Amino acid sequence: MQNFYRDAAGGLRRRTADDGGLPPSSTVIVSPYDTTARYVRHGHIIRWKGFAAHVTETCASGSVNVITVVVTTSAATNDAQPLPSIRTRLARRGLLPAEHLVDGGYTSLIHLERAQHEHQITVSGPQNVTGRFVPARLQWSRPVGGA
Repeated sequence: MQNFYRDAAGGLRRRTADDGGLPPSSTVIVSPYDTTARYVRHGHIIRWKGFAAHVTETCASGSVNVITVVVTTSAATNDAQPLPSIRTRLARRGLLPAEHLVDGGYTSLIHLERAQHEHQITVSGPQNVTGRFVPARLQWSRPVGGA
């Protein structure tokens, strides 16, 4: 019934934007086989139905990469949301890195600060600067003279 509704006469009608539209992607059922799977879209190209897997692995030079943590979330979950639990799992196992290399979906300022404050980890990754405040782009100069 997410795609249809009953009109005043009891007939079945397809939902449109004019009658309230479809439910948000965080709640809409996208698979008859798994009602917890969700639809997600990153930008204009990447889209899928299902779940997101967050994989943490070692990347020391001169050694084999080893997967240390795998966390799955709803596809509609913000990428950075599982980072605190990933760091907690790494800490419990004595596997916290000095630097955590991540992609752009994980580089929100609050997560960068929490990693440094709670675990003394430097989080490094690309910053998405489109429409966001980026401290590195901030320029400030001290006023000269009295004012």
